[in-house]
Amino acid sequence: MSESQKLPPEPRPVLAVVLVALISRSHPEWLAVPLKQAAHDTGLSAERVSRLATKALPFFETTMARLTRRGRPKAEIASDDLELRLTKALLDVASSILLRLARSQRKLVRELVVGAWMRLSADFASLTRERFSAALGIPVRTLHDWLERPRAPANPAPSGVGPPKPPKPRKRSPRRGRFRFDVLLPGTQVASDTTDASAFGVGLKIVGAQDLGGRDQDLLASVVVDERENADRVVQVLDAVLKPGMQAITDQGTPYMAELTKAALDAKGVEHAPQREGDPLGKSTLERAWRTLKDIGAPLLGLTDRLAEKLPALRTPELAIPFMRVLVAVQLRSYQAGARATRAAIAQRGNIDPVELARLAEESRDRAIATEKSVRLFLEHIHTLYQLEGTTQTFVRSLKRYPLEVLKEAEVLLRESIANLRLNPLHSPARFYASRVRAAHAAFRARQVAAERDRRREEADRDAARAREARAARTHADPVRGLREALQLVARCWSAPLGVILCPDSLLHEPLARLREIHPEATAIDIARAVLRDFTTIHIDKIGLHAMAAVEEKFERILSVVVSSSNNPRISPIRINTAQQQRPSPDSYLRI
Repeated sequence: MSESQKLPPEPRPVLAVVLVALISRSHPEWLAVPLKQAAHDTGLSAERVSRLATKALPFFETTMARLTRRGRPKAEIASDDLELRLTKALLDVASSILLRLARSQRKLVRELVVGAWMRLSADFASLTRERFSAALGIPVRTLHDWLERPRAPANPAPSGVGPPKPPKPRKRSPRRGRFRFDVLLPGTQVASDTTDASAFGVGLKIVGAQDLGGRDQDLLASVVVDERENADRVVQVLDAVLKPGMQAITDQGTPYMAELTKAALDAKGVEHAPQREGDPLGKSTLERAWRTLKDIGAPLLGLTDRLAEKLPALRTPELAIPFMRVLVAVQLRSYQAGARATRAAIAQRGNIDPVELARLAEESRDRAIATEKSVRLFLEHIHTLYQLEGTTQTFVRSLKRYPLEVLKEAEVLLRESIANLRLNPLHSPARFYASRVRAAHAAFRARQVAAERDRRREEADRDAARAREARAARTHADPVRGLREALQLVARCWSAPLGVILCPDSLLHEPLARLREIHPEATAIDIARAVLRDFTTIHIDKIGLHAMAAVEEKFERILSVVVSSSNNPRISPIRINTAQQQRPSPDSYLRI
């Protein structure tokens, strides 16, 4: 009997169950018996049958490819060799991985391997994870981990498909130091103030003056101690320090605004600059000097108060005033002996141009003039100038809450009405001025709201521009990270009612173009699709199937545009040495 007349052997039950396992992987609807039932009937476990099917699949694929190729032309066999194409593709991937390792781009190997597996497993059904891993020298467990566990994004995942949360308000810029020495020249401004103290149980007033620019040489230039504060003591302190052309900075207390004080300053040729309300930095250096003296003398002054409680005869101004004068003089001398302020002044003024110092001193003098900046002084001036009815105190108290700009606008209207005789005689000038103040304040508030709205819009535009620039810089340095961020932004732009993604294509075009710029075409596509796979695995449950489908469609469309518009042809890492084509020179980073 010839070989062709022999009956074929009957298949073993194990082979039939393996075939059932192979069919269940591609078309389970073809089976009438589940795999577990078939394995149980043959006395095998389903797990073992699955492992046998995985190992037998390459042999089945190779055999079927050879059997189905019979009868075809030989040219087709040579041009469509499945194994040859698969081997070339694996060599391409291996060469790309070597290039990434040589360029210290190890973090891209994962995306490259995952993307290559996605592409090759779709093109070659016979390719298994074991063969793919063995060809690239990667452990199978590593490949399995990379495929099952996507890389977590650097930024937090989007909480939904709506707009992102508004950014936190920016921190306020650092304030300028209140006690620096690089602002004023010595001999330009003198600050004067009064502080309270107690010695031997007697309340005392200490009136002092400080040269703001020269406080490193002398903390207090002049000091007077007395039981009461009056204009005579203020004039005495200022007269010892002031010179013509200087500026005197004071508060708006009665002794400092008295006619005697103003006359003395005018006689000296000194500019009087009373501080406006709500200006804690006006005399901050002098207030800090009072704090220094009180902290140093607190133990001794407390001792004198306790002595006066035990011995009431010591509670006399004749003893307390001389003692306080001696104590203040000793403290000032001791403080200056330390020379800490002098060293700080030398260090802070060392590199300052004298011309710049003079300019800063002039700006400080302008800021100190409060006559045109103080609401109370301005209202007192208006009341006196127009001889308004009522007391000055009542007039000031009723309008002092309005901004100075509003008060000046209302004063212009009052002046024009009086000049044109348009003021209603039934209304008093004070009440007319108050009504104009209220109207001007309403317009002022409207301007403020509009200015604030414009400011916020400009600030939002600046923040958006800075965010775009930062994202572009990150994308240029790390296109993979930029692609992950772009995918998150695209997902946030999904509009469920419209069913579209409302964002420009440039979000995805920039990182994809950067990937194509620094990588070959196949490598760039593999890395990009691996990033998309990670993003889909992580966010599919959060943004929904429809949104993810729209993201993938937009991604594939832009990826095809970027690849087709690229002017750089793909250079295969494998070179065939022929007579017509010479071997290219190695890259610089591979040369020895």
